[in-house]
Amino acid sequence: MAEDLFVAALEVEAVLGSPLSGQPLHGNPSSVAWSLLPVNVLLEAVVDLTDPRELAKIGSTSQDLTGDWRAYAMSRRHASPKAPYFTTVPTQQLAITLHQLKVEGVITFSSRLATKKNLILFPDNFRRMSSVTYTDQATGVVHTPIP
Repeated sequence: MAEDLFVAALEVEAVLGSPLSGQPLHGNPSSVAWSLLPVNVLLEAVVDLTDPRELAKIGSTSQDLTGDWRAYAMSRRHASPKAPYFTTVPTQQLAITLHQLKVEGVITFSSRLATKKNLILFPDNFRRMSSVTYTDQATGVVHTPIP
């Protein structure tokens, strides 16, 4: 989930380029179609990693969260992850740990536009009253894509 439709388009690479002022942006020439939907999210257990106090608790920084994890993963010295992880990328290990702690979601900075936020969901950790819904504007029908 992204803070707004522009960040969502950047995150899924429907829009390519740099969002920095003066830099070109263009649509992805791929034939893949995207649907961006406004949703309502109701969660009980969310960790907000955009809060400096929360980052301090885990000894991390916003740079750690938004860095180039693909380059990190390609490093030979990080080739063998230790259980329970399937990756040596610290941000992915953090997500695995939070998932194991039964957190429902994590608010973090967008790696595409670090002044904006994303919400990462762990649907299998949703509590009884938690939900994600969207309303079809044409019909008024409320859909629940994630239980």
